[in-house]
Amino acid sequence: MMSIRLSVRFFLFFFLPFFTLESKALNQYVGFSSFAALNPKYPCNRFIKIASSATSPSMTVLLSTFGNDLTCVSKFLNTFKKKSHLLQIHISNETCRRHIGRCTKEELSPTLTTTPYNKALQRGNIKIKRAIQDRAIFIRDKILPLTNKRTKVIVSTGLEDNYNNKAYIKVLSYVKEILPQKNIATARSPVTDRCYLLNGANYCELHLTTSVFRGTSCIWNNDGNLNSVNDQLLLFYKFRKCSVLFAWEPTSQGRKSGTQYVEPSRRSFPISSSIIKKYSNLITTYQSTIRR
Repeated sequence: MMSIRLSVRFFLFFFLPFFTLESKALNQYVGFSSFAALNPKYPCNRFIKIASSATSPSMTVLLSTFGNDLTCVSKFLNTFKKKSHLLQIHISNETCRRHIGRCTKEELSPTLTTTPYNKALQRGNIKIKRAIQDRAIFIRDKILPLTNKRTKVIVSTGLEDNYNNKAYIKVLSYVKEILPQKNIATARSPVTDRCYLLNGANYCELHLTTSVFRGTSCIWNNDGNLNSVNDQLLLFYKFRKCSVLFAWEPTSQGRKSGTQYVEPSRRSFPISSSIIKKYSNLITTYQSTIRR
């Protein structure tokens, strides 16, 4: 582990200044993960300080899990209204569905784990369809009016989903029935390290360091990985062809001991001055060494 850290530092401080890497991603968005930003306790001003370091500031939020307060989203959109910026919205939290009893009442069909939920989607369960479309309506009626022509909006059909293809096609169709296609893009975020088939979505989002994107417009997020800031910088270079890159800090997502699970309602979201400095430097260093 020590040798890996030394090699990363050696690369960053001795070799990186002499190279300018090329990114094939046009209009690339880079940001700091803010899944909990719909919680009224989220430290929005501190998040915006990090976001301000990006050429095209970016924000990613998770509906309902932490709340649905749009104060921080509104502040983000207003702060960067005169420059290109990105808002990504995950319509549901699918990570909890892999663990019996972990989904709270804020989630879609919280009593259903992966297999029963997929079967219900495939059958066209009307209650689930209405619940998904209610969230799409919330996006259409409450969030989209806050955006402007410089806002890139991407709606994900579920954070780290467990859908089989038939279930996924259902979810995507429910979302597309509600949301105006000319104003938004859609993304799939499967819990895998491969993304080949999008079934009509515009982007694929993956989180693993071993992620492989083939023939897709991609989003890479460090979500769930205990990588140092220096390691995340190297991973940004690895995934530099992606249209969107997000760093992730566990403590700022309320994960008190790294990846230890804490119920969303019991979390706090500290963004210290040290975190602001580290992640602002990550973003500016990456962008200063990437040539489009």
